[in-house]
Amino acid sequence: MRGLLNFIQLVSQTNKSKFINDEEFNKALKDALKVLEALSDSATKVYRAIDLAYLQRDAKGTSPFTYCPSGLVLSGDNEALNLLENSVLTSRGSPHLQCTHKVGIVSGG
Repeated sequence: MRGLLNFIQLVSQTNKSKFINDEEFNKALKDALKVLEALSDSATKVYRAIDLAYLQRDAKGTSPFTYCPSGLVLSGDNEALNLLENSVLTSRGSPHLQCTHKVGIVSGG
């Protein structure tokens, strides 16, 4: 999953020269979404969903060192929002992802 996500992030940010065509990119993105869905509930699944939801494209160079993205890759049909909502549900529903540290109030007296 990590390798596929790294590839997608790299292409989405640097593909002005069309190193791969849009069809190949979309296939890789669909593959990543399938792999994400197949992962068991874990911190990895939550963070990869967040990474995919915030995947940006069409970066415009404002200087040789700064690029400003102009859109999200998953912008249609609330795809990014759905991924974020699912990651929240996953983190809430998985006991090993929740904080187990309890804070107690000590009263003096």
